[in-house]
Amino acid sequence: MNQPVIYWPTVVGIIGTLLVLLAFFLLQTRKLHGNGPVYQLLNAFGAAAIIVSLFYAFNLASMVLEIAWLLISLYGLVIGFRHRRDARQPASPAWSGDEPSRARKGPR
Repeated sequence: MNQPVIYWPTVVGIIGTLLVLLAFFLLQTRKLHGNGPVYQLLNAFGAAAIIVSLFYAFNLASMVLEIAWLLISLYGLVIGFRHRRDARQPASPAWSGDEPSRARKGPR
């Protein structure tokens, strides 16, 4: 009896699928936030792995979906990184002079 042969692109695609499904499961169970870096990375690596497998067993609809999935995940990573970076930086004061600022009372 012949054993079915599973080639490495299939294994990579299955791993990618499991990563995307894991991200979705963790989001639904509220273990991850949809805008968090772990969620975005799981989706990005999962989509990239599926794309690799699609080069060996091409399907246009799946390729379009996975490229969009990867680009949206990368966009989410960049936006999340920028928001976290901006949140860490202290706000610059409105007045940077030597004198303390005074509130104005009425027109002058």
